[in-house]
Amino acid sequence: MINITFSPVRMNKRLVLDMRGDTVIVNGESFDFSPLLEGATLPREAIISEWFPGDVMRTAGVLSMTIRLPHGPYAPEETRF
Repeated sequence: MINITFSPVRMNKRLVLDMRGDTVIVNGESFDFSPLLEGATLPREAIISEWFPGDVMRTAGVLSMTIRLPHGPYAPEETRF
């Protein structure tokens, strides 16, 4: 199971997100988090991608991460905040 928190950010890029087990696919690029052990944290600096603004953790078998949510200049308040 993966718990994703979105962090809205103004950018002109598009986000296409897919998940397969412990692998998160962001715009066609795969990030395999299966080696992350229970209770471990993978620091943001170890993830070579602008899409992950924070650490990735595994707690009680659940991967938790934040992924940037791009939006345009006229996005509704619900998207921006």
